[in-house]
Amino acid sequence: HVDRPLLGKECKSAYTVWTPLHDIPIEKGALVLCEKSHLFEGEVGDYRQKDTSVEKGSDWYSTRPLSLSARYSCKWVTENFQAGDIVIFGLDTLRCSTVNTTDEYRLSCETRFQPINIEVDRPGFLNSKCDA
Repeated sequence: HVDRPLLGKECKSAYTVWTPLHDIPIEKGALVLCEKSHLFEGEVGDYRQKDTSVEKGSDWYSTRPLSLSARYSCKWVTENFQAGDIVIFGLDTLRCSTVNTTDEYRLSCETRFQPINIEVDRPGFLNSKCDA
């Protein structure tokens, strides 16, 4: 998925920080990013322009992320993560996780940072608007 439809398509200067709370090797469900996905047009670009507080978006790629590889000539990248690592990416970056093939939980945290001048639409909702 990408964050822009959840957080407001007008916001151009927010970032997501993903932090594993313990060691997360690839077999435990590691974060996977799609290189250069913030530049994709077509279906992905159209999805990024949706505002899920107003309209429902398609998540066609969420069950078949590798289908994007041929369509966009992209590469999915991941790593074995250690507790305390961080990954910072923009709201337009496509991401998913590997399948957790262990019998253990994977615990991670996503924190979003945005400029103080961004007004939140409604308390309790993720959508926000930017003056940028």
